[in-house]
Amino acid sequence: TPTYETDFSSSTGWVTSDSTYLNVNTTTEKIDWDLKNDNTDDHITYNLGTALSDTLWVFRCTFRFSANQGSTAQFFAGMSSTGGAQNTTQDFIGACILTGDNQFRSVDSDGATIPIVGDNLANYSWAGSTDYFLEIKRTSATAYSCTVRTGSHAGSTVATASGTCTNTTVGLQYILFTNRITTNGGSPDLTIDDVEFYNAVSDTSGASD
Repeated sequence: TPTYETDFSSSTGWVTSDSTYLNVNTTTEKIDWDLKNDNTDDHITYNLGTALSDTLWVFRCTFRFSANQGSTAQFFAGMSSTGGAQNTTQDFIGACILTGDNQFRSVDSDGATIPIVGDNLANYSWAGSTDYFLEIKRTSATAYSCTVRTGSHAGSTVATASGTCTNTTVGLQYILFTNRITTNGGSPDLTIDDVEFYNAVSDTSGASD
């Protein structure tokens, strides 16, 4: 059973920095995101209310780009200690998706800003109008992995990136989606759905796809 899951029929608990471009849409029951990299902060968070295991957890969601991805937009998804924007100090473990560069990266920070340069890099050409299933697992105090699949969370793996963090990357209790605060352009439409979090486990056997 997930520690947290939502179908976005309600926006309760989700806090956005800019509802014009990033917010819960309770009609379509998804997060809608006009993913602008225009040197402004767009991030949305959910506070789970308590610090998570510092060694074992699983975060999952789905995301979908529109047919128009833009050129160089980037976004981060994962777990944060503060739920702050990409350029604020925090502990973080998660993934970075880069549309224009066709890349997928594992990224983490320990009392620092979330870096664009990650631990591990995979190349993948992101398609529009395709459901992608993202899974981020912390598997020990110093290791985690990020995987994207199609079809379902048990489907075909299209990109994977392992990560190594410090054992002082702790206090993660916010689900965080955030853009990269940069002026390098790009503005794809993006939706996020089916957010789930599992605490103190490394296996989600029996969970829904």
